[in-house]
Amino acid sequence: MFNFITKQKWIINGSLLGMTLLALIGLLCYFLKLLIPAIVLLSIAGLDFFVIMIMWLVMEQHNKKKIRSWCNMTENEIIRKIKEISIYTDHRFSFIAKYILQNLMIVPEITIKEMAECTYTSIATINRFTKYLNLDGYKELIHIIKYFNHNLAGEESIMVGETNNSLMFNTYNNIIRSLHDTFRLTLNQKGIIDNVIN
Repeated sequence: MFNFITKQKWIINGSLLGMTLLALIGLLCYFLKLLIPAIVLLSIAGLDFFVIMIMWLVMEQHNKKKIRSWCNMTENEIIRKIKEISIYTDHRFSFIAKYILQNLMIVPEITIKEMAECTYTSIATINRFTKYLNLDGYKELIHIIKYFNHNLAGEESIMVGETNNSLMFNTYNNIIRSLHDTFRLTLNQKGIIDNVIN
């Protein structure tokens, strides 16, 4: 059950528990000389065992397909998909995609709540966006962006080397982070600012 997600584990474990209870009740009936209920319960438990094994195999195949599809979809393809979404202004996730692309260095450091505030959406919308990308959730999106940034930084250092361009690149990223931190603090202090203005 290594690859099974939590919901699948609950289904399998619940079914195993049900089968075990049926078998125990069947054995209890057998020891109490209630042969017909014992035979029925033990037969149902045996059938339940085969159903559980079939469920197990189906879930395992489903998970293998999902893992293969994720492995085939590299972080570059996911970023490319985000770029495609950002191009179409009519797309329901266009604003989120644009924000991510404009803030690739900052996004891994913010929470899902902060992402929702920055994109003027909700946490549920951010989760729907990640599902649309065929990801398991926001944390996986962050992991992919971090990995992409790491590879991008590696390529940048190879292309630029130790020149003034890398200094400018780092300065630019520091300014963007500073602006983002200011924006985050402003959102956190919104009530105080409103009281001061009024």
